[in-house]
Amino acid sequence: MEKYINLAKKLKQLAERGIGGEKYNVEIKLKELMMKYNLRIEDIEGEKEDFHTFNFEPHNKKLFFQVASTLLGSDYDTYSLGGKKIKNNVILKLTVAQAIEIRAKFDFYLTVFNEEYEVFYSAFIYSQRLYPPDSNKNNESKNNESAEDKAKILKIANMAITMDKKSFHKQISSK
Repeated sequence: MEKYINLAKKLKQLAERGIGGEKYNVEIKLKELMMKYNLRIEDIEGEKEDFHTFNFEPHNKKLFFQVASTLLGSDYDTYSLGGKKIKNNVILKLTVAQAIEIRAKFDFYLTVFNEEYEVFYSAFIYSQRLYPPDSNKNNESKNNESAEDKAKILKIANMAITMDKKSFHKQISSK
């Protein structure tokens, strides 16, 4: 049935672009196909595409496009208002269902990303030893930490171990 729907879609597109007798003949073929296979216009047209605007912080742009590509593939067009690129706005031509799915997926993965970023940040600080010299004085053993807290600390420690330690060297100025 899918191949007949795809054929009907192609015929409909030809009919919309056709002129005179060509248009008329294609419309007849389309109607015959629809009657023969009991197709409705909704089966052919599907959900109409429209322009949808997405707003996000500029530093989340890469994540947004990665999420959008999971639904749209790597070949899709983006638009901007008035020909100007607005850093935190993207306009995509999508169906309503696609727009809803992209928004929901982006919100979900942005939350996950931010949670993982906090772990990464803590591991980075620990691995690079970027804390005050007197910070050990205030650290007391915490036996009342939850299992979730202990798991997070272990995750941070494991991540910190895998990071390359970089050393800052003061630059000598020639001025």
